[in-house]
Amino acid sequence: MASSEDVIVDPDGDVTLLCGDQSDERKCIKIRVSSALLQRASPVFKAMLSNRFREGNELSSSASVEIPLPEDEPDVMEILCNIIHMRYDGVPKSMDMDYARIVRFLQLCDKYACAPAVRPSASIWIRKTLVQSDNKTRCVLLDMAKQIKDLELMRDVSRDIVMKSTENDGLPASLQAMRTNAMTTIATHIDTKLENDMSAAQARVQGTHECLAAHRSLATLLGQLCMAQLWPIKAHGGKRVEELLSTLEALRLKNLDYLQP
Repeated sequence: MASSEDVIVDPDGDVTLLCGDQSDERKCIKIRVSSALLQRASPVFKAMLSNRFREGNELSSSASVEIPLPEDEPDVMEILCNIIHMRYDGVPKSMDMDYARIVRFLQLCDKYACAPAVRPSASIWIRKTLVQSDNKTRCVLLDMAKQIKDLELMRDVSRDIVMKSTENDGLPASLQAMRTNAMTTIATHIDTKLENDMSAAQARVQGTHECLAAHRSLATLLGQLCMAQLWPIKAHGGKRVEELLSTLEALRLKNLDYLQP
């Protein structure tokens, strides 16, 4: 973050945002920006800079205006202004945006209703954070994805939550329904495999080599499923969906794409 000196986001800017505690210059920065770009990105700034408010009237009469924003944190406001002005050299890379900072940044974006403008950058930060998050954090990241209206990200985060959760994780109803559907699909897949093998065994002539081999194959399959805690499937709802899928793959009993939630 910049020091108490001015941050020049737009050298020709006509608005100066005074962010942070005005009584302490160490906690306050001045950010020079373009009113046109602010208004394009944020309906809140658009209203503020209209002739209905002091800021807009002052801008019209003097061609520039200072806007005190004591409640806005300087570091995240600077990031927001850089994004709005397409100064991407001033936008942090994923490694510099930890979870807490993303939360503060999106709270600011929510305040100024500028989700579309920040969606590309915010989506990258959320995806990076998703990789190393627990389920509680993933649920917050899902809310973030909804906030920036990134449908693809919402789908991916939801899927990640479902894959890494158990029945005891207390998921929201919609995600629990997705998990239940995934577990049902896995159970149906296993039951179908067992029924097919059983039918094949019963179709053989009793006492023949083919009949004995078919029954032996069925017994081996049942043993593998029991050892892997995949059968009966309802007795093992405490497992994560991704664990079950991985075990099925190891037993060569599944098609990954078919069973994805």
